[in-house]
Amino acid sequence: MARESVLRPALWIALGVWIGALAYFGAGVAPAVLGRAPSPVAGELVRATLAVLDWSGVALGLLLSLGGVLSGRGRLAALIPIGMVLCCLASQLWVAPAIAAVRPGVAASEATPGSAIQFRRLHRLSVGLYAATCAGVVALVVIHGRRESRSDHRGDSPA
Repeated sequence: MARESVLRPALWIALGVWIGALAYFGAGVAPAVLGRAPSPVAGELVRATLAVLDWSGVALGLLLSLGGVLSGRGRLAALIPIGMVLCCLASQLWVAPAIAAVRPGVAASEATPGSAIQFRRLHRLSVGLYAATCAGVVALVVIHGRRESRSDHRGDSPA
């Protein structure tokens, strides 16, 4: 019972923090910065903010995966967060450095069509990883919510 009383709120807090951070970045930070700051500054601000979001996502994903295992809520509750961790790691360890390497060639007056194309491809990949992470969080809310709903109907403990 003690484990359940800690595990259940910890899962929901972790999900809430991650959803809030993703929503704030996607609906607040990125549009505000990209719409108001000069391109090189905006790119750097988004990169720095995304780094915090991604590294936090790695920690939250590992926590949620462990919580999924300990709560016995099924394989998806443990595996989806691992997929999300992989998205965050790919974003920070592969995509962000590649964007940083190509960005000066895009911003410079002597920008080549090739560097602009490469930047767009990498940006689409970054957005795709972000979207996959968002979809994973929504899926986890559904998985945990359905499990708790079924447990409440049976009178079982939800965790």
